[in-house]
Amino acid sequence: EHAPGRVLRAPRHDRVFVYYSDHGAPGLLGMPSGDYLYADQLMSAIRTRFENDGFKEMVVFVEACESGSMFDGLLSHDDLMDVWVTTASNPRESSYGVYCPGMVPAPPKEFTTCLGDLYSVAWMEDVQSQRDLSNESLHTLFARVKRRTNLSHVMDYGEREIEFEPVSWYIGGEWNRDNRDNYAHAELELGSSIVEQRDADLVHLSMTDPRAYEAQKKKRAEMDRHVEETVGRAVSAAEASELRSDLPTSEWDWACLRRLISTYERERGERLGDYGIKHSHLFASLCAHGLDVAELVAAM
Repeated sequence: EHAPGRVLRAPRHDRVFVYYSDHGAPGLLGMPSGDYLYADQLMSAIRTRFENDGFKEMVVFVEACESGSMFDGLLSHDDLMDVWVTTASNPRESSYGVYCPGMVPAPPKEFTTCLGDLYSVAWMEDVQSQRDLSNESLHTLFARVKRRTNLSHVMDYGEREIEFEPVSWYIGGEWNRDNRDNYAHAELELGSSIVEQRDADLVHLSMTDPRAYEAQKKKRAEMDRHVEETVGRAVSAAEASELRSDLPTSEWDWACLRRLISTYERERGERLGDYGIKHSHLFASLCAHGLDVAELVAAM
């Protein structure tokens, strides 16, 4: 009742299915509007709902770059919550677009962009290919999706007993599908057109507006340079070499991370955005190093 927007109001005997797709980065997810969603906030919300009988069981599918970082070390297979999660990638890698120009199959010529992402297409097409989802377990679905998503490592976290429940308990039962046989479980022919999700917007610009494409590439390079130079000024060269890019999210100081990122964006006058958030691990490393907001501002 204190939330600013809509909240989940599932009875405690309900099973809940959540699918979320957006841009991501180590420890956070992009949102359609407003602030980023940080891993500790997501886990706190899920845990609070579970502890207050907000659902019986929950299954979560997340498509985003570094999406595994939202749960790695924060939701273990030994956790007492009845929550099972699968992510498009591990904590340190991108997820990938699919049905992009140059791939087989390619999108219709009028679409100069990727029409989906490999992980989401894999699970959705698998679901669409089944005659009766009550005969397929989440474990079987996960195994097929993991096999077909061959450019990133599909991960799972949480209560593994849920894996062996029918997909129909979360997504629905028997559907009428006239085009069932059109969905293949075979690997897509990606060729040389592999597209990281962060670069999906560049595909469209490269085909429709070369000037905007070059401007966007230049803006990204400037973002990278500014973040790296700010980090370099904030700590000494010796200290910079000790910043850990592999610091697990379970060891992050989340309050500090939010302060540093919001301060950086305010002082720079623009958001990190869908591309710039990939540097979140650098800000997390600065927090682990003991850097405070005043030192960050001075470095900018």
